[in-house]
Amino acid sequence: MATTLNRYVWALYLNTFEGEQALAYFQTLDDFADRANLLEPFLGVGQWVGAQTVEGMDWEDAPLDEEDLQFIVAIRDAARQFPVETPDQVQRLLTDLMDNGTVKLSEGEDDVLTLDDAFSNLSLVSLGLHLAYPETFLPYGLTGHYYLVSRVSETFGIPLPPVPPKKDRLARWLYYGHWCAAFQEFRQLSGLTLPELLAFLHDFSVNYVYDTGQGELPEPRNAWLLIGGVENGDLEWMEEQQAVTEVNWQGSLDMRRGDVCLMYIRSPVSAVHSLCAL
Repeated sequence: MATTLNRYVWALYLNTFEGEQALAYFQTLDDFADRANLLEPFLGVGQWVGAQTVEGMDWEDAPLDEEDLQFIVAIRDAARQFPVETPDQVQRLLTDLMDNGTVKLSEGEDDVLTLDDAFSNLSLVSLGLHLAYPETFLPYGLTGHYYLVSRVSETFGIPLPPVPPKKDRLARWLYYGHWCAAFQEFRQLSGLTLPELLAFLHDFSVNYVYDTGQGELPEPRNAWLLIGGVENGDLEWMEEQQAVTEVNWQGSLDMRRGDVCLMYIRSPVSAVHSLCAL
């Protein structure tokens, strides 16, 4: 299958200062224990490049805290006990990691890896898996920004399977393996090195497809109801926002720019609070 990565544009990017810095940032992750920024959105590369670009700005990285480091190492060491030569073996590894007791996160008897851990700490889990098998798994720095994953997939011709429904939690976890496979195949077809793929994924591609929202919005195709949480401060937070502001809110993968959203608050009052545009 052909990809739609424009080789000329990609070569221009690699020859820019930003491209050079992004590639250097991902050249090796062997020093992960000293790079807490690897847990940031987009794996912290934007902050790194920005610090190198602004004259006089010193970059001060910090080591991972002991708990995060122990978490990553536990995932890495457990994953290395499984083969990953075939797609079935990859799915078996991901499934078995979630079995009770397979991954000990600490000396505590009940402190073992669960699906809740995987979903809430995907940057940690994915980094551990990548360190175990870099040719199979990829670190995931796009938590909370899946709309960018969809845009990148569509723009560069990277086929991804449909996201499983929320209620099928194991299938949602296994989807991570399919996501890795799709981008690793894209790497092979595009002739990219692993550092180049990571720079593409977490810097070049997201900047390429990112829409700052400037200009006129397209006509809405759908209207959506967004619901605020209960006793989590959503109402207070929204009351502090300006009349026109830009925020991130969890929604549907079927949402498109220009769609209309009604923000409904359940507590401490039950009412429609805001009208929003995507």
